[in-house]
Amino acid sequence: MGITFISGPMTGYPNFNYPAFHEVGEYLKSRGERFLSPAHGRFGHPRTAPAPDEAKPWEFYMRESIKQLMLCDRILMLPGWSNSEGAWLERDLAKNLGMRIEYWSMTFSDS
Repeated sequence: MGITFISGPMTGYPNFNYPAFHEVGEYLKSRGERFLSPAHGRFGHPRTAPAPDEAKPWEFYMRESIKQLMLCDRILMLPGWSNSEGAWLERDLAKNLGMRIEYWSMTFSDS
């Protein structure tokens, strides 16, 4: 089993949508799957979203995400991905590299 990259919208979402990334990460972890995402550190540890006034430029986060994506075998797209320039970029890169592309279809909790 390979490594999954979790991709989805972040800009403009409360807490940069980290709760959705964390929930999907927990689900994958419960299935024994390895994953990477912009909202997780090494070994799947959830990160805390940066405060809006402490956030770095979009380009910084995209470079970091692309580094993670290059270590993965598949990409899992979260709801709202098609409204995200960054998620489109990640998906297109994954597609061009022949990675498996999947779409999250489960409902998120209200937490």
